[in-house]
Amino acid sequence: MLAARARSWTAKTLALRADPRRAAHEVGRACRRGGKSARSRERCGDRRALSRLVERTPLIIAVGAKVAAGHKIRESEQVMSAGAAAMNMLNAVHLLGYGGMWVTGLNAYDPKINALLGFEAPSQLVGFLAVGTPRPTPKDAPKPTRPPRAEHTAEWMG
Repeated sequence: MLAARARSWTAKTLALRADPRRAAHEVGRACRRGGKSARSRERCGDRRALSRLVERTPLIIAVGAKVAAGHKIRESEQVMSAGAAAMNMLNAVHLLGYGGMWVTGLNAYDPKINALLGFEAPSQLVGFLAVGTPRPTPKDAPKPTRPPRAEHTAEWMG
C-alpha cells in the first residue's frame, strides 16, 4: 500500500474533442496576441501546425503534470511521472488497435497554450497524444532500420 500513500503528483489529462474550428480559432487568437519578434513568428507557425493537427485528428489528449512546488518529491520526478502516464496511455491506445503518437513541439512549452489548457506554472504540459485510426502500411513500404544496440546502450561494470 506504499504506492497509494506516496502519490504526491497528479497527472492531468484533457480530452480535446471540441469543435475543431473553434479550437483552431482559439489557437489563432493566442497566436495573434503574440508579438512581432522572430521567436513569436516561429511560435505562431507552430500554433498553426497545432491548429492543423486539431482539425484532422479525431481525439487529442493533452497530458500535463500538476506540479506541487516545494514538495519532498522533486519537481522533475513529478513531471517524469506525468510523462510515464502519457506513455502508458499511448501503449493502451495501440493495444486497443488505434493509431497514436506523442507530439510536443513549441506548443507544449508555450506558456499561453499551457494557460489556455489550465496548466499554470509550475504545472506544465508534457505533450499531446494524437489518437485516430491508423492508415494501412503499403506492402512495398521500406522497413524501418534500427541502429545497432551498441550505439545507444552501454553496460556498467561498476
